[in-house]
Amino acid sequence: MKKLIFLIIIIIPFISALQITEIELNPLGPDTGNEWIELYSEEETNCSIKIQNNDGIEITINKSFKGYYVYTFPKQWLDNTDEKLFLLQDNRIIQETIILEDTKNDLQTFSLCDSWTLTDPTKNNQNNCNLPEPIEEEFQEPEIPKENIPEKQEETIPPQTNSQVNFPSKISEPITQDPLILNPKTFKTKNSFSIRDKGKYSIIVFCILLAILMLKKKNKTEFK
Repeated sequence: MKKLIFLIIIIIPFISALQITEIELNPLGPDTGNEWIELYSEEETNCSIKIQNNDGIEITINKSFKGYYVYTFPKQWLDNTDEKLFLLQDNRIIQETIILEDTKNDLQTFSLCDSWTLTDPTKNNQNNCNLPEPIEEEFQEPEIPKENIPEKQEETIPPQTNSQVNFPSKISEPITQDPLILNPKTFKTKNSFSIRDKGKYSIIVFCILLAILMLKKKNKTEFK
């Protein structure tokens, strides 16, 4: 039991001293010959190291180093999406990354900070993990300068052409005309006598006849 505890105390610092610190998943230009990973070891490595991708393909690195070491893949070996790397030492997995995805063909790399983050490359150097927090800009409506506000123009009446007729808005002098007066007393026809007129003339005729009869009777009495 004491021997097992002793081995764990020795192995754990050794394992934690070696790790993948940076990955160029999708380099600028062609992937062949430009993909690389960065390893870091606090102590001198004296054993073989294996790197395995998410397809289960392994690459063995036989290199003794201390500090940073960059391994460039001779051909396209990493996928731009759904990629994951495993670091094996003495056939033991001592580190595995998250699922990586980089669809932009640029110079940014995955760097190991608190988590795997796309940053500017720091090849053979300490990772740039002090990234500024993104500033959320509040949307503001643009202010329109007062002098640029168009003034309201008065409506103007277009000039009249010859085809348009000008109607006067007001009649300056009223048009007068002598009224036509019809006098029923001056315009009479044979059919224009009313019943009232016929009665009046009948009385006059009757009175004339009565007077003539009285005159005749008077004359007869005088001759007798």
